[in-house]
This record gives sequence, structure tokens and C-alpha cells, in this order.
Amino acid sequence: MALGTAVKAVGNPMVNLAAVAPVSMVSSWLTIIDAGGMTVQDNVAITNPTTQITSSTRHILQRKGVGTNLLLRMRYDAGLTAIVNPTVRVFGRTGTQDWELLSTKSAALTASLTTAATDASNGTLKATTPDFSAICWDCLGCDEVIVGIETVLSGTGTKSNAYLEGKFI
Repeated sequence: MALGTAVKAVGNPMVNLAAVAPVSMVSSWLTIIDAGGMTVQDNVAITNPTTQITSSTRHILQRKGVGTNLLLRMRYDAGLTAIVNPTVRVFGRTGTQDWELLSTKSAALTASLTTAATDASNGTLKATTPDFSAICWDCLGCDEVIVGIETVLSGTGTKSNAYLEGKFI
């Protein structure tokens, strides 16, 4: 299957604030894996995103100079119970260079999108709480990132509306 269309980060400059060095703009939350994609496994241990992350629910996130770190959060059904948390692996590249494996700020090669009773909810969907060490990656200068699923989301209830968002900070 072909990948979905690319998602481009757009900076959100703060109003009435002077820029200081180093300058970094923050992006909005952007969908990296579409609804339904959290239940699609790319591989048990992803090593080649070009051949292993191929679902049309996946999107390459283009940084376009916005931020230097990538945060992730999963949006999932507020009624989902007995949840098995998905694990992800993140890769980055610049231009046509090969993908490189990025590690989290806590030096892990994979990350679990851990759900909790305290996750924020809008009544329909909950959102996992971003963690600056466990669910955050330094982009290492890469201008594009892609996220693959190694362990799928499972549980009792609706899983088809779960999706993954990313934000550059």
C-alpha cells in the first residue's frame, strides 16, 4: 500500500513576543497516523521504514524548520478499556538521505504510548499525556520523520477511531 499524503508543519509564532536566539517555532498537533492505523502493525522490530512502514494510514511529517523536538500523543476512544498500549519507533531523514532511527530523550529506541485514567478527554476521545523524556525525540537535524507501529493498540471497545498526533517544539 502507498503512504498517505505528506503533512507539513506550520509554525505558530507567539503574538507580541520578541524572538530570542535560538529561535524555535512550535507547531500545532498534526495527524501522523490516521484513525484506524493504530491497529495496523508495521513490523515487530522495524529496521527499514521504506519497506516496513507502508500503510496508507501513515504520513511523513515534514518539520520545515519548525522546532527541534518531536512530541507524540495518541487520541483514543474514551470508552476503551483493558487497553494494551501500542509501541512505536521513530525514524528521521533530511531530503533524499536514508532514514535513521531516532531515540527518545531517555535513549529508548521504542516508546509505549501509555494510557492512564488521568488522560485528558473531550468526552469522546482521550489523549495520552506527552512526556518530554519518554515520548519525545530530538530530531537531530532531520527535516522529515515517520512513525511505525511495533505493538498495536488493543482493548475492549472501539479502537477504529484511535489515531496518532505529533507536534514539533
